[in-house]
Amino acid sequence: MIQLAGTVVLLDIEGTVAPVTFVYEVMFPFVRQHVGQFVQSNWQKPDVQQAIAMVASDLGHASAEHWLTGDEPQSNQQRICSAVHEMMDRDAKLPGLKQLQGLIWRSGFESGELVADLFPDVLRNLRRWKDRGLLLYIYSSGSVEAQQLFFGHTTAGNLLELFSGYFDTTTGNKKQASSYQTIANQLGQPPGEIIFISDSLPELDAARQAEMQTVWRTDERQSTPHYVIDSFEEIEIQTG
Repeated sequence: MIQLAGTVVLLDIEGTVAPVTFVYEVMFPFVRQHVGQFVQSNWQKPDVQQAIAMVASDLGHASAEHWLTGDEPQSNQQRICSAVHEMMDRDAKLPGLKQLQGLIWRSGFESGELVADLFPDVLRNLRRWKDRGLLLYIYSSGSVEAQQLFFGHTTAGNLLELFSGYFDTTTGNKKQASSYQTIANQLGQPPGEIIFISDSLPELDAARQAEMQTVWRTDERQSTPHYVIDSFEEIEIQTG
């Protein structure tokens, strides 16, 4: 059992509270499968047009006017779909792509087609830590909206009440120490009071450089400066 003390638990999502397979084998394929129908059905909605404008910016266009006001909406919609597939093929993490993905995921979660899965040890321990007075936050590469959709539609129900807030890459790159310093500043907490749990060593290295406590969720066992667990059951956290 690992004994820790702090006031905040900062959590990654993929591989930390949920299987990576849900994101890569369910959520991303859902976007690929539905982007064409979604864009066509929601073409005139302001939030969709805003996302399309951001996708155009991702691709280096000054505006999306050539897509949104052209005489061939069906062809333009197909070009947008092709652009989305191309960006996803190269695992691009761009604002417009994330915005459009978030809108498509929202439609899936709200319709019940998407339901987020969690590791079996997660829910009980999140509740245990919250009941103990710890503040729970998420820091994920997915947008804040996508994070809220995820935790608002899980196999265990709506879990949004467990969390005090969410951070995404608008705060900064997850592999840079300055991002974790920014989070600590925004929370008004010394970094040493924050426990960051992730399955990513580069993220943990950055958080540790920012003087946070770091916990690596992994099945591996190797020499590392981070605490190592393969279940949240292995962590005992006292409030600082």
